[in-house]
Parts: sequence; structure tokens; C-alpha cells
Amino acid sequence: MKPLIKKVSWLSLGLCGMVFVCSLAAADSKKPWLYFSADRYERDMKNDVMRAEGNVILKIGEDEFRADYLEVDVIEKQINARGNVKFVTKGDWMEAEEILYHYEKRTGVARAGILRAGQVTISADVAHKTGDHVYEFENAHYTSCLDCPPSFSFSGSKVRVIEGEYVYINNAVFRLFSLPVFYVPFAIVPIKDERQTGFLQPHFGHSSKLGFTVEVPFYLVLGRSHDATAAVEFMSRRGLREALEYRYVLSDETKGGVNGYLVQDKVFRKKEGVLNRFGVTSQQYWKLWGRSSAKIDAAVVSDDFYVIDYTDIPGRTDAALNSIAIMAWPGEWASANIEAAYFENLLSGHPRESNKDTVQRIPALYTGIKELRTLPFLPLWWGVDLDYVFYTTFGRTFTDNNNNLTFDFGSDDLFKVHRLDVRPRMSIPVKLGPLGEILGEVSFRSTSYLAPEGSRRYTGRELFEYIGNYNFQMERVWHSPFGLDQAWKHLIRPFVTYRYLPWLHENTELPQLDEVDRINRAHEFRYGIRQRLIARENEKPPFRYLEAVEFVVSQSADLVQPERNRLGEGNFDKEDLSKVKKKILSDLLGEMTLRTQWLTMHADALYDIYGDGINSFSSTAALRDLMGDALSLSYVYNKLNASHSLRGGLEVGFLQWFKGFYQTSFDFTSHQFMSKEFGAEYLSRSKCWKLNFSGRENLATQGIEFKVGFDWIFSAPDFSGFKVFERYFK
Repeated sequence: MKPLIKKVSWLSLGLCGMVFVCSLAAADSKKPWLYFSADRYERDMKNDVMRAEGNVILKIGEDEFRADYLEVDVIEKQINARGNVKFVTKGDWMEAEEILYHYEKRTGVARAGILRAGQVTISADVAHKTGDHVYEFENAHYTSCLDCPPSFSFSGSKVRVIEGEYVYINNAVFRLFSLPVFYVPFAIVPIKDERQTGFLQPHFGHSSKLGFTVEVPFYLVLGRSHDATAAVEFMSRRGLREALEYRYVLSDETKGGVNGYLVQDKVFRKKEGVLNRFGVTSQQYWKLWGRSSAKIDAAVVSDDFYVIDYTDIPGRTDAALNSIAIMAWPGEWASANIEAAYFENLLSGHPRESNKDTVQRIPALYTGIKELRTLPFLPLWWGVDLDYVFYTTFGRTFTDNNNNLTFDFGSDDLFKVHRLDVRPRMSIPVKLGPLGEILGEVSFRSTSYLAPEGSRRYTGRELFEYIGNYNFQMERVWHSPFGLDQAWKHLIRPFVTYRYLPWLHENTELPQLDEVDRINRAHEFRYGIRQRLIARENEKPPFRYLEAVEFVVSQSADLVQPERNRLGEGNFDKEDLSKVKKKILSDLLGEMTLRTQWLTMHADALYDIYGDGINSFSSTAALRDLMGDALSLSYVYNKLNASHSLRGGLEVGFLQWFKGFYQTSFDFTSHQFMSKEFGAEYLSRSKCWKLNFSGRENLATQGIEFKVGFDWIFSAPDFSGFKVFERYFK
């Protein structure tokens, strides 16, 4: 009989619980399901008060409430819970000795409470909810660390929290492993989900040029679509460096930024007599009307050595610092680009050398008509390219090599010139069915030059060019012989390209400004074969494809080479001239690429068929897994420029608490390592702070530099314990 009596007693308690649950849920049938149980339960019908005692459990949807004693006053609209009170909601929880909550006013008090929301833990003697999204704590402790004792924590005699905005702390004490470190009478900590103005974590470092460095950045929110970062960096060997970076994003196609850096350089003042150095960069991308757009990518430095001493302006290994502004209009049948390019020469040898004799490209106009069909019934297409460029300097116009005080084409070096290049073209595609396709293109090129001054200001040249391409493709598809859901396609594509470019009007007096001016006569064939192996990894859509293997072999034959040998063009000794005459055929080029889901390998080589062997060889291999680990190797050998090196890199990412990388290069010619780059990031087990480190060593200059950063990880608390009352006890 005891089991039956026990079942009846639980049934009676369940019916009583249902009366309470139904009274809470009757107002809204769409509320989540509710469950209630307790060892003892009673309801005062006169005063409309429900009392439950002993293992009280109340479940509302995914939320759970437990206590030793629970009292609900429907008239006063209050809930009073005492003894081992605990809330659990979506992984967050709150514990307290006593909670008194007014579910209509949405205010309440919790005594001796601990709140865990996400990674944040807050404990307090007394916690008040004084209004919507406003909380006050007495003798409270805050930490986002998961270890015990926490790696760091804040405490205060009184803490006021405005959810989604700020935390105001009276008598704030910052602790490391429960040890007080510093005290402030009042502190404000932002807990906004959005961007917020304030100091960022400082960074520490050292380099052979800068010495020990300390950088303190400040982040400034200027509005919804733009912000800025200001920083001050102290360098023990150089001085003070100030930085200001501004960014804006109006849309995905309209965005940009401007970065400025000012350095008070003590070392540069001793060498050059100038203290202040600066660097400015600007990147702008603007979407204009229709399809038109504009782009600006500019960089300006105070001296040529700035990019060598500091890394905030790219260009340490470049010959010039380039700045360019472009306005582009890509139409359906025509296009036009207007450009202005400014070059800062970095090879002058003196840091403050004048840049006035460097040739600039201001402005440049590139227009073109895309290929249009002449007649509907003829496979004849035509187009035209028209380019205008004004090459200029901010100094002299030319060098007067013959001392006649005027410019002469062919003898003087020209720095300023107008160039107009017109190239109409016509193409005829011919399909040969299963035998492939032939595409022939004929073009005429006229280039004119106009010097701003001189006795003979005009010169030019005319070119005729024919290019013919022939290719066809063979393919075969088969399924995997191992019973896998894979299909393979093998494509074989031989190709032949013929190019003929004779001089219609040859002119040896042309200024040599870029590749357009350096076009030479040509009569050559290029031929080869390309093979590809493509894998389809599944039988049903969505299909996944992988180009697993690609192999290319090609070579060219220069038919103008015998004439060059006869005319003696080039700087060749008489003893080697016989060898040069034989080299009508170029080196044989072979390229191969292998790809899998984790591995990519590529190799290419140039082989001299006349007996000199391999002139160059390079190969790369990269292995990467889904956890962020990577291994890369790169080998380069070139007989012509006497380069022979190996470069390798390693990335570690499979550990949650540690990320790192290491890269190095070794030169076989000098038998020494040329550079080393390394970095690491350590995330503490408490997940509330991380340490990052990066460095670079240039063994050729015996220089080393590194930076160390320490970041606290703060999290905004989610006061979900009180939100349970707000959602379900209305």
C-alpha cells in the first residue's frame, strides 16, 4: 500500500501545483510550458498567497528556479524566495540566500548573491534591481576569469550597472590573484556591445633601431560610420612618435581612411639636422554615379629613409613610393580610366634629396571600345584602344647632352612629353568543330610624341601586329575505381600562338618611358600542351570540384633571332656568338601543380635544350589543416641571377590556448640565414587575458625588433536571472 499512498500524495501535490501554474499561465496561452513541484504546498485563498517549501522546483520553458522556500503574493505582486535560491537559464545561473522580487514593477533585491553570465562572474552582499536595465550592487566583485582565484578582478563598495552602457564603481580596487594592485575612488567601465571610446591595451617592444618602445593607443568613436585611433609611442633611442588613423565606411563600395604619423627623431636630427619626420597614407574607394567609381591610394613621406626606419608606411624594399588616383567608368561597350600617378624616388642616396627630376604620369587617359560585331552574319569583331599620357617632372624638361640649349630627339634625355597611342584591332574567330578553334587578331598601332619645347618637337612610330591562336580540347570522364562517390575529368589542351610584329615606320629616337615605348619587332611561335585533372567529390548536388592536377609544358621559337645575330645586336663576345646563333628556341618551360584538401604543391623549371641544363627551378609546398596548423616550404634556384635560397614557415593553431608562427629564409650562395620572423599568442586558462609576441630578425643587417602586447578580455554581464522574473511573472 505504501507505493500507492505515495503516488496519491504526489498526485495531490501535482494537482495543487497545477492550480498555481494555471493562475500564472492563464493570461497568455502562448507562454512556454511550466512545471512546478515541492515537498509541501499550500494556498491561502483569502489573502491570495501561495507557499511552497522543501525542494521547490519551478521550470518555465528552458529556465529553471529552485529554492528551499517560495512564497507568491498575487495581490502585492511579489515573490519571496529563501534558502539556496538558484536560477538557471540558457547556461547562465544565479545563486542567492534570499530574493524578493516585485514582478509588476520589475524591481527586486537579492542577498548574498552570485551571478554567472557567460564568462562573467559577479558576487555581492546585496543586489538591487532598481529599474529597467539598471542594477546596483553592494560590496561587489567582478571578474571574467574562469580560474580560482581569478587572475584579475574588480571590487567596489557600491557598483551601479546600466545594462548595455557603463558600470560605475565606488572605491574600486583592481586585484591580481586576490592581491590588491591599485585603488581609485571612482571608476567607469564600459560594457557596450557596440564600439566605444576609450583607451586600448598598451603595447611594448624592442628593436635595434628604435630601442625599447611603449605605445598607448586611444580609440575614438566619431559616429555610426566613422572612427579614429590616436596613439603615442615612446622609443628609447629615437624619441616620441604620434599616430592618428581615421576610418569611415559609408557602404560596401564607399569607404576609406587616412593615416598620419609624426616622429620627433633624435638620431635623424644628429645626422641630418632635422627633428620632425612624418608619413601619411590615404586609401579611398568611392562609388560614383552608375558604374563609375574612384580610387585613391597615396603615400607621402618626409624623407627617403622613413620607410626604412619605420614600418607604418609600406615600401621598405621598393625603388619608389607610388601614389595613384583613378576614376573609372566601365561601360557595356566602352570604358574609360583617368589616372594621375606620382612617384617618390627612394634610391637617391640622400634622405632629403629633391624629387623634382623624377618623371611623373599626370594625367593619363585610357579609353577603349570593346569588341563589337561588324555585321550580324559575319564573325568579324572590332575594337579600338586610345591612350594619352603626359609624362612630366617638377624640374627640368630635358638633359642637354649636346649643349645646344635645345632638345633633340635621339641625343637628349627627355623628361616631359605628351604621348598619344592609338590601336584599332579586328578579330576573326573560326571554329573547326572537333578540331578546335582559331582566333586571329590584326591591329595597327600608331604612337605619337610631342615635346613641350625644342627645335623638333614631334616624332612617332607605326606598328602592325598579327596574333593567331589555335587550340583544341580533348577530355574524358570516368568514375573512381575504388567505389567512392568521385568522378574524374581529364582535359588535354594543346595550343599554338603565332605573333608577327614588323616595323612599318621604325624610329630609334623614341623616349624610353615605359613598356609601350620598348615594343620590339617580333616574329615568333609559342606552343605547348596543358593537362588538367578535375575531381568531383560527390554524386549529388551541391557538387564540389577540385582541380587536383595541372601540368603545362611550353616553348617559344623566335624567328627574328637569326637576323639579330647577323646584325650583331646585343653585347656578345665573338667566341660566344656561335652559341647565340643556335638559340632560336627558348628554354623549355615546365609547370606542375598538385592540390588536395590540405596540401598544395607547385613546381616550375626552365631547361636549356642546347645543353646548358636547368637555368631555373622553383617549388613550393603548403600543408594546412582545418584547425589552423600550416607548414610551408619554398625553394628557388636561378642560374642567371645567381640566386639559390630556401624559405620555410610553420603555423600552430590546433591548441586553444596557444597560436604561433615561425618563418625563415636561408641563402645557399652566402651560406647564411637571411631573415627570421616569429610570433606567438598565449590565451590564459582563465580566458580573461592573453599575451601576444611578434619579432623579426634581419641577419644581413644584424638587426632585431619585436613587440609584446598584453590584453585583458572583458565581457559584458547578462543579468538573465532577473530577466526570468520579467518574462514570466508579469
